[in-house]
Amino acid sequence: MRDRGFLHQCTDLVALDDLLADAEMSSSSSSPSPSPSSSSRGDGSGAISAYLGFDATADSLHVGSLLQIMILRHLQKSGHRPIVLVGGGTSKSVRQRLSREAPFTFLEFNYMILQAYDFLELNRRHGAVLQLGGSDQWGNMISGVELGRRVDSVRLYALTAPLITTSDGKKMGKTAGGAVWLNPDRLSEYDYWQFWRNTDDGDVIRFLKLFTELPLEEIRAMEGWTGADVNRAKVVLADEATALLHGRECLRSIRDTVNGMFGGGAASTEGLNRVYVNEDDVGGDGVRIADLFVRLGLASSKKEAKRLISGGGAKLGETKIADENAALGMDAFADGSREVTLRAGKKRAGVVELK
Repeated sequence: MRDRGFLHQCTDLVALDDLLADAEMSSSSSSPSPSPSSSSRGDGSGAISAYLGFDATADSLHVGSLLQIMILRHLQKSGHRPIVLVGGGTSKSVRQRLSREAPFTFLEFNYMILQAYDFLELNRRHGAVLQLGGSDQWGNMISGVELGRRVDSVRLYALTAPLITTSDGKKMGKTAGGAVWLNPDRLSEYDYWQFWRNTDDGDVIRFLKLFTELPLEEIRAMEGWTGADVNRAKVVLADEATALLHGRECLRSIRDTVNGMFGGGAASTEGLNRVYVNEDDVGGDGVRIADLFVRLGLASSKKEAKRLISGGGAKLGETKIADENAALGMDAFADGSREVTLRAGKKRAGVVELK
């Protein structure tokens, strides 16, 4: 995990590493008797229980959460036990603030106490000894470690991952269309693949270490790649990251779509995001194309969609859209096709389908 770049801060890294190593030896031992401290570790087998909390403020997690998920996955593959805590209480404080248009509440000022108590209870109920989180959670996590020591005299650990930024200093996981969602209902498999395929050259090796499960030796072999070979590494990154989330079977349709749109192969739109319109929608004045770009996730706002059009980066099929206020009408389906493709730049596209 250190060599892959997951570690930022830890309360006692050497002791935690020893504990994990002891657990691995315990789980591989033929002795049927659990160690005396196994009740505070997890399920009695010597495995370590580690937990990670998410606030359910949307119906999908996004790429910003993926780093923590990968840490849990590595621990699980090493024989340990991941616990995922969905923060129902936090989600309800958020809802109350939105409905009341209120400033900070008493609950929020005491959030550190609540998070510390979560850790204590998870240790008591499920033997969780390790809490994972982002670097911005360090203070809250330390409070949980201290609470466990003071109240139950247990040794708990906190480990944070670094904030991931791109090589140009931007927060990782944001695109022109908004957040990079993990739920395919929010973001298609194709767009998710394209997000990774569009990684900057300077970030490819780092992201291969963090967001794929390729062996480090294989990744290090790519470090010397230059020129067109860097694009090969980006495809490997996109394939492996997408397969982890959506399954490897989706890669075939993604490749068909890529080849059809950009490689001169047979046209395919199977993997693209799509929205539906009916004849009433496109009859008369039609549907504003800027609105369709927003609905497809090709732009985060109507203003941004219009900027894309005015900058010459928007196309209907292969035809450049020149008018910011252009509308999609029935004439777009005049050739008998039930769908048309909208393109944003060279590598992003979506489908408008006539119901």
